[in-house]
Amino acid sequence: IDGSSPKGVDIGHASSSGTSVKGNILGLNAPGTGYFSGTTTYGVQITSSATNISIGGTGSGDGNVISGNGSAGIYMETGPNTIQGNIIGLQANGTSLVGTQGDGIFISSSANTIGGASASARNIISGNASNGIRLSGAGATSNVIKGNYIGPDKNGSEISGSSQDNGINLVSSAASNIIGGWNSGESNLITGNTLYGVYITGASTLYNRISRNPIYNTLATMTKAIGLVSSGNDAYATPSISTASTSSVSGTSANNGDSVEVFRTDANCKNVLQHLGTVVVSAGAWSLSGLSLSGSDRIFATV
Repeated sequence: IDGSSPKGVDIGHASSSGTSVKGNILGLNAPGTGYFSGTTTYGVQITSSATNISIGGTGSGDGNVISGNGSAGIYMETGPNTIQGNIIGLQANGTSLVGTQGDGIFISSSANTIGGASASARNIISGNASNGIRLSGAGATSNVIKGNYIGPDKNGSEISGSSQDNGINLVSSAASNIIGGWNSGESNLITGNTLYGVYITGASTLYNRISRNPIYNTLATMTKAIGLVSSGNDAYATPSISTASTSSVSGTSANNGDSVEVFRTDANCKNVLQHLGTVVVSAGAWSLSGLSLSGSDRIFATV
């Protein structure tokens, strides 16, 4: 579906609820290798009370290729919906750039699920010209983004020449969303983005949980793995690291009951490479032991 105006697939009525969109190429030519000048605004648009829409799926051949559109690949004003198993922003081979699409996914609605814990549920959201995923507005709440590759190719490798700005961008009162997770397969691999891995901005953009995601760019300079800007997430205070050895790390944090997550990073502490463990703050302090690190490793902690 290429060159349609203004949308490739427009799902815009309550009676459309329950629709599935599977196995399509949206925004590119038939081989999925390039685009024409008459690209659509959105590859898929979901509006006007349409809910419980499935874009892709976990079965063989269920995933869509949604790339090369003039604005967002998927635009959602209503929810809940499920997006799984798609390539969003790249050519159909899952490794080569297209480079025209704005946001991979734009969400202004609630309770959507993007990805899942299994490899078959993973979305590859990479090579977009703006953000991999943008959550915007007070309606963008209680969304779960887990198990995706946001920035790399289908093999988890960074893509040379990719200009995707932020992996995930939360703005304008987007609140109470979950990025990553606590169970096997739920963390997102967020790599190769040029500005931030996760960017949260605005005093009313609150309560967004970012958990256990490796976030890095080794091909270019990334601004930060996680950026809290203009009081985003209430500019929540980072934990402090007091001591570290090859087997343990400890420090302090402001609020008892918070979870501190410890990661291994590169030497400049910008590339968050590996989640090492999680510990709960008690009496203003935390400690994680049983590690196996080298003397050259660097440690990074989030809360």
